[in-house]
Amino acid sequence: MKKNLQWLKEFSETCGVSGFEGRMKALTVKRLTGLCDVSYDRLGSVVSTKKGPAAPCIMLAIHMDEIGFLVKHFTKEGFLKFTCLGGWWEQVMLSQRVTVHGSNGDLVGVIGSKTPHVLSPEERKKVVQKKDMYIDIVAESAKAARELGVFEGCPATPCVEMAVMDDGNTLIGKAWDNRMAVPSWRMLWKTWRKIRDLIPSAALPRSRRKWACAAHRPAPTCLNPILPLSLTPALREARPGLLMTWPRQK
Repeated sequence: MKKNLQWLKEFSETCGVSGFEGRMKALTVKRLTGLCDVSYDRLGSVVSTKKGPAAPCIMLAIHMDEIGFLVKHFTKEGFLKFTCLGGWWEQVMLSQRVTVHGSNGDLVGVIGSKTPHVLSPEERKKVVQKKDMYIDIVAESAKAARELGVFEGCPATPCVEMAVMDDGNTLIGKAWDNRMAVPSWRMLWKTWRKIRDLIPSAALPRSRRKWACAAHRPAPTCLNPILPLSLTPALREARPGLLMTWPRQK
């Protein structure tokens, strides 16, 4: 159990925003080594296969990236103006700690905006817009930010540590959607010998000899699968006024 938690922690905390999945790619390949044949397509996707006699191919598509940010430009005071990679809700962005992946190494940053003390009463009633936010890396000027290795197009990822909540079953962390399908993918290959003979029960008897998985988006077309499937975790909402369907409820 502790070993599985450590793997989940690594998959959650590893940085890999869209277009910059190198670290996540390396971790994925490391975890797949010895379980299947690993190759890559021209987009950098990880493609793992189990080969057998000639037969149709099933493809399981998983993405291993995460939402994050991209530096657009610098203010003269050294703050980083950014754009969002993926969907972000303004209410959860302020005070987010981020890791800025500069050319000289990773930098600690935090998303900020004007403080309430300098806002007008009318401004305080409104949600701060993304365009009014910035990333603070404590650089004194645009030149200083560049000297730290930050550049236009520099990626930044949320810095969130995975933790186990008090019920012992619930995990909190980042990048669950749907990077957590990657460990499931690994488990599939690990238990391949046990499940391959059960595939006909899924009404796919002709595809039992060969499976292929692709992690990244878009899914490679070179496999020419007869059945492409996308693996993604199911969402469980828990908030006041919404019916909960947690496993702990009987």
